[in-house]
Amino acid sequence: MDLFWTDCRLLSLSPSLRAKIKFYAPLIDSLNYLGIDPATYVRAGTYNAQYRGGVKTVGANVPPFEWNTDVNPVGLYLASPGDLYFSAWNGLQDANTVIWFENAVPKSTPTNTNPFDSNGKWTGNKPIHLTHIVKANAVLANSEIVQIQNALAGVSESIPAPPAPPVNPSGSFVTETPSGVRNGSNVTFTLSQAPDLNSLLVFCFGVGALERVGSSPGNLEFTAGGTGNQTLTLGLAPTTGYPFLASYVVA
Repeated sequence: MDLFWTDCRLLSLSPSLRAKIKFYAPLIDSLNYLGIDPATYVRAGTYNAQYRGGVKTVGANVPPFEWNTDVNPVGLYLASPGDLYFSAWNGLQDANTVIWFENAVPKSTPTNTNPFDSNGKWTGNKPIHLTHIVKANAVLANSEIVQIQNALAGVSESIPAPPAPPVNPSGSFVTETPSGVRNGSNVTFTLSQAPDLNSLLVFCFGVGALERVGSSPGNLEFTAGGTGNQTLTLGLAPTTGYPFLASYVVA
């Protein structure tokens, strides 16, 4: 029953996204799932599981599906000793996206480590309540992962955005207008990146490249200093009427 009921939630997804789901295990009240071959649960000894209406003792190798109230299933309880196996033919360990819920918290790869090994065995966290294992046939976009999680449980995982790359990585060539006011009196300007000084060319006043000097620049000269040599000091203050460009390789 749980498979058909929760599978209906996936019908809210677009057909193109549903087509990417090759495996789905609700793990609400049985080991039934959409995939290849039966699942196996192994545990030595009995366990007192919280079922609807109270505690129930389950025998060895019987999967305990627990509830926190009479109406809220929390999933398959996995603890040591106790192991869950799906057929290796389902490819749960490959590089394509896996989505699952631990204690009602949605998780997915590659944000989280794949919890299955090459034999289809759960090697993830314990003890937990496990529900809604979804395996895709592709690496899903973050937006697609969130859509699936929302469809299954009404909650979405906070997937961190990838770190922003530098504006221009080292070795890139940059041509830009240095920032600063061109008003005929200001002589200090700033580059957006740290330049390789051997490559730095500054053009202003329509006379070609200015000469870089160590200090006290003259009218057609400049110095480069400050953090990362990003501060340019000209010997002559430009106005908005002059073209002003700097070209360099990022250090």
